[in-house]
Amino acid sequence: MNPIISALITICIYPGALFAIVAAVLLGWVRGYARAAASGNANAAPVFSLREITRRTRQQSVETEGTNFAVTQIITIAAITAPLLALVFMPFPGNSNPSISLFPTNAIAEAALLLGMPLSKILLGWLTPSPYTRLAAIRSVRALLGYVVPFVYAVTVAMALHGSLTLEGFFTPIPSGTAIHNYFIEVILLIAGLLYLICIPVFTRLTPLRADFGAIELASGELTELSGGQLLVMRAAEAIQTLAFIGFGVSIFVAPLFSAGAIRSVSFIAILFIVAILLGVWEGFAPRIRTSEDYMQPITAWNNMGLLILEAAGILGFLVIHLINIYFHW
Repeated sequence: MNPIISALITICIYPGALFAIVAAVLLGWVRGYARAAASGNANAAPVFSLREITRRTRQQSVETEGTNFAVTQIITIAAITAPLLALVFMPFPGNSNPSISLFPTNAIAEAALLLGMPLSKILLGWLTPSPYTRLAAIRSVRALLGYVVPFVYAVTVAMALHGSLTLEGFFTPIPSGTAIHNYFIEVILLIAGLLYLICIPVFTRLTPLRADFGAIELASGELTELSGGQLLVMRAAEAIQTLAFIGFGVSIFVAPLFSAGAIRSVSFIAILFIVAILLGVWEGFAPRIRTSEDYMQPITAWNNMGLLILEAAGILGFLVIHLINIYFHW
């Protein structure tokens, strides 16, 4: 096939814009229903619905006082472009994208693209002259800073063990050694995968919604002053970010475990939905976790402690493998 036609199909259809919207809506439904079931709220709104798409399309964007409409427009476009590009160059099942032959997909670039949407939301919150959006932006900065390190660590571990910076290189077997050597490699990969899994709720965080008389409205967050097409684009960016971030994790941690073919494709899709369900369950269950006394540590402290333990265990495992290679030549 002509490279230009192949690139256009990849960008516009699969795994580009059309696939991104459809898959994001499906994952949004799964995530929303799982969250509703876990929270006990039968009337919980879906994460991203076709009804919202049609309603926001008919609504005209209103320029917020004190903001520049053109700057806001540029930021919203960048917010949805980043996860879309990450999807285009991601080795999804059946993706014949041009990156394999012309532009090798760099895992570092993919990770950087996945930071685009959260950073765009923070920037919009800061640019909007509202104490509520700026407070939400401050909270998002704190959360993002706390989870960037484990995210980068997880991706770096996967790249180091596979010995490749390109996503195509992740599908080659990891060089094997003795049983002890292989055991430590499996443990380190497991730790890196768990760290990536823990990062998913932060990097795919959605703007809180509430359903009033059948209409879905924003309850709080950085986007509460947006409207019309701009709000639609940001809501779509949040949904596509979920697909891209989970898909990237599956690409580097799970897909290499399966041989090429139908088994890998089915496993890839199944794990996408499983992780979306787990994410929705966590979002529905997490608000119930509260400490009973003021002198007790908050749940975030215990969560951060778990991150530190996993990171320390992963670094220790790397040191053990390095020492084994040096002193025993395994």
